[in-house]
Amino acid sequence: ITVAEHVFALMLTYYKNIHLEYNYTQNGQWERLIGHEIYKKKIGIIGLGRIGKEVAKRAEVFGLEVFAYDIYLDREFIHEYGINILSSMEEAFQKCDIVTLHMNLTEDNKNIISKATFKNMGSNKVVLVNTARGDLIEMDDLIQGLDQGNIKAYLTDVLDEEPMPLNHPLQSRKDVIITPHIGSRTYESVERQGLMAVKNMVKSIG
Repeated sequence: ITVAEHVFALMLTYYKNIHLEYNYTQNGQWERLIGHEIYKKKIGIIGLGRIGKEVAKRAEVFGLEVFAYDIYLDREFIHEYGINILSSMEEAFQKCDIVTLHMNLTEDNKNIISKATFKNMGSNKVVLVNTARGDLIEMDDLIQGLDQGNIKAYLTDVLDEEPMPLNHPLQSRKDVIITPHIGSRTYESVERQGLMAVKNMVKSIG
């Protein structure tokens, strides 16, 4: 739940220019930028596990058209929420306005988002959201995708190197929003994790 909410926090910050407007008003300025709605945009969820499902539930409420790709699909959940199934990860980059990553990092999918992902996008431009792992994306290819406009913006809670080193190549880009791996850091989430740990301990003792 916590990470899914963070996905929408990043998306709404970007589309409503909240990060820019905050800085303007902090400096005493009154700059009224024109933002965008996320309503009726197409969102592609890559990885329909626990977090991906929570994103899908919230996407439906926001009026987004939901697409998903996963190797193992929960057909019952897909039918319940009217989710469009993607035949490949690349198809999300061809069809969707927003692509959000919710995969575990393994040796097989390290740097899985790369030039090969972007090359068949045609004229489509994507806002890419990453609250999973920084190493899912090949950094040089991402920067090239941003420079060439295939990737309209990169909204991330994770980086390839954490903490973020000084002069990280994404640090000062206007088309990138970075938060310091805080997607799961809420009091409610920590409380749930603690209770789960205690319950598991009691269960193992009993």
